[in-house]
Amino acid sequence: MARTERYRKWVYSFAQNRRIPVLSSCPNVRNEDLVESHYRRFRGKQGVVCILRTMESCLTYVSRKPRFATKDPKHRFLQTCRRRVQCFYFYVLDPEFGRCWVKVQTHVPFGVAVCFNGHQWLAKRMEGLSQRFDRRDNCFMNSENWDKLQAEADQLDAHAIRRFCDRWVYRLAPFFSSSQRQAGGLYYQYFFSQTEYCHNIIFKRSVSLTNLFDRIIDRSRSVGRPDLLTTFFGTRVYLSQSGKLQTKIIDRDKAHPVIKTWYKKGWIKQYEKEGRLLRTECTVNNTYDVGVQKSLKNLLVLRQKMSDINQRYLDWLNPIFLSLVEDGALQSLSETTVVGMRRIPGIKIENRRLMAVVQSLPHFRNVPAGFTTQSLREHAVAAHRVQKEYTLSQVRYDVGKLRAKGLIERVPGQHRYRLTCVGLNTCALLTKLRSYFFGPLLSLARRSRPDNMFETTSTINRCYWTIDRALKTLMLEVGISSV
Repeated sequence: MARTERYRKWVYSFAQNRRIPVLSSCPNVRNEDLVESHYRRFRGKQGVVCILRTMESCLTYVSRKPRFATKDPKHRFLQTCRRRVQCFYFYVLDPEFGRCWVKVQTHVPFGVAVCFNGHQWLAKRMEGLSQRFDRRDNCFMNSENWDKLQAEADQLDAHAIRRFCDRWVYRLAPFFSSSQRQAGGLYYQYFFSQTEYCHNIIFKRSVSLTNLFDRIIDRSRSVGRPDLLTTFFGTRVYLSQSGKLQTKIIDRDKAHPVIKTWYKKGWIKQYEKEGRLLRTECTVNNTYDVGVQKSLKNLLVLRQKMSDINQRYLDWLNPIFLSLVEDGALQSLSETTVVGMRRIPGIKIENRRLMAVVQSLPHFRNVPAGFTTQSLREHAVAAHRVQKEYTLSQVRYDVGKLRAKGLIERVPGQHRYRLTCVGLNTCALLTKLRSYFFGPLLSLARRSRPDNMFETTSTINRCYWTIDRALKTLMLEVGISSV
């Protein structure tokens, strides 16, 4: 207790001499939020920003009397237990690792915990190399040289971490002087307490990630099965397994849900970040769960193990990544387009007159000179049974919609138009789907029929029935239950 009291006095004296604020933790406020304002006001390049005192349950020793009398009446023995003891969090700004904190336990065995963020260390490295990058919150969204960024990330090793820890631990936890440490052979050994390793996939458009993540959520309902956990984490699951074996979708009703799968004392989770980044993050609280010893010297082995876990998880989701996702193209066709001061309505698939014009456009794909509104009207009336009251003004109105969506373009200097490559593909696809798929398949879906209904009917009906069964299989694969 005497050494504990001396250390407490040293902390308050250290803070007073350097004008460092000493804060108390609040029950409903995160520590990071509590110290954020102090980091913003800090003007130095390095040093202790503030100190936070808390009461936490920690592993310590107590002195107890023996159960039975001994020859020495002063005989005691030490027993390990968990008690609530006072701890000090030193929030520091390091020139190499950025923001981090050092927690010091004020009771025997005077344990120390150091927490840092590898993304901040990597950002400092890239700044030192004059490499441009875009870092938002806790992720890199862009870099002028991704290979260089990954190569620098791989440079983080046990020696750099030990050097960083020694720089602050021996300064902020002076329980023993340097002469006492040398005489008694006292030094700190560093072990992994909680380690996180993430794999980031950056998308060009946020809508693609949103639609893809919905499929991932549907597929992840079965990820908690023991056989899949064995595949991901590389170790067998036994009946006497301790810890959680569970998969949960957290904040499903909110904007950014999280898929979290527990295994023993660790977990792997996947979530969206910054709108365009899909993060797969493995967390290990006990390195023995993945077959690695806790010593800091095993950093490279642990990092490889966690990287393999993330990669196996992504490999399991590979069918989702290789599938096509709706990127907003269909919705953009029906939305209003603003051209200068004009608001041009979108293309409605249910509009019979406009779809007749769309179906007529591929007819002019091989006309080098393009087509006029008159020739387009004549073909729509003759081939697709559009009413003869379809005037040229209405044709020009519909042509304006098609130009706004980039399906056709005007020939320079003439009142003629030609079909674009995107327009040809879009018109052909809409024609095929509306005429030959949507209508017949909708009729098939609304009709009650036995499974063998089309065995003796025409080949076309059997093909439609095959498409219907294939759609059911597709819905099961993407996680949508079919009736």
